[in-house]
Amino acid sequence: MTRIFSSSSFSDDKFEPSPSPTSVTKKHWEDGRLHIRMFTKGGCTLCDVVKREFESYREKSAGSSGFTFSSVDITDVGNEGIYEKYKYDIPVVTGNGEYWFKHRIPKELDWESEISSLVSKGGEGHFEK
Repeated sequence: MTRIFSSSSFSDDKFEPSPSPTSVTKKHWEDGRLHIRMFTKGGCTLCDVVKREFESYREKSAGSSGFTFSSVDITDVGNEGIYEKYKYDIPVVTGNGEYWFKHRIPKELDWESEISSLVSKGGEGHFEK
């Protein structure tokens, strides 16, 4: 199988949306210093579920979640290493660059409380794993 990667540039400090119409790399919103990133690709239904959960949290927070949320398309050009690492595990979600969870939000994880706690600390700290 030949991998076709769309074009994009994404790093912690710089965000440039992909010119490719098939890329799902996107900064969804920017509300604070805590940065939640979801590694995904087009057509990932588990990723859509996780994204809706974060969107719902933001809506309950009167449109200000206190965190930045973005998606990184693992099939974008330059993400070949990420693709090889996560191709069977998406979505993979990180907080401030540290692994948090994969596949689904774990039922035992009180993720809304964790986010609220980290946001109240100015985005500093670590997620429970």
